Amino acid sequence: MAFLPLGVMESTLTVSLINKDKGRMSKKEAWVWVLLGVWLTAMLIGLWLLQDGTKQPFLIEPVAKFNEAQLRDRASTLALADRIRVIAIKREGCMCSTVADRHWDKIVAGAASDVQFDNAWLSESGDAANDLAAQLLALGFPASAPAALVVSANGELAYHGPLSTGAGCYSAEGIFVDQAIDRAQGKSGSVNASFNWFELGCYCQ
Repeated sequence: MAFLPLGVMESTLTVSLINKDKGRMSKKEAWVWVLLGVWLTAMLIGLWLLQDGTKQPFLIEPVAKFNEAQLRDRASTLALADRIRVIAIKREGCMCSTVADRHWDKIVAGAASDVQFDNAWLSESGDAANDLAAQLLALGFPASAPAALVVSANGELAYHGPLSTGAGCYSAEGIFVDQAIDRAQGKSGSVNASFNWFELGCYCQ
């Protein structure tokens, strides 16, 4: 049996202990990871509460103020010959409108060639910032934003309501506008105007 010299054995044992210590987390490092985990959890909870706190009804004004039958009739003045018209109602300085742009861009990218998209801009105070917005306000449509309005080529109102929905001001999704475009194209029966005024989400009034 061969024996290692005493000096070699001591060196080997020292290296082994050092390597073992390197693989072990110190108490200080463990506390750092614990505190980091607590901080991340608190941030996620805070973000969730913030999003939940931004949710409000799309229409905060009394519904009785708006006459659905009149809006259906007046929407015909927005129609375009042989084209479905989709109008996004946005508001300057509104983070909700900025977030909804992602969903709006997706709708535009996936639409057929017989659909025209236009933007109606409201000022931060809710006044008309372009001619199309002035026309909508004159017709009596609510100034909540971001909103969408879909009119068939025959002048029938297919939809008015939120452009998108979401948990709060950091997400935007929904299929309301997509379904309204399908109805206006005759893909799902009659147009049947849909007033989606009771959704909860991130909206500027």
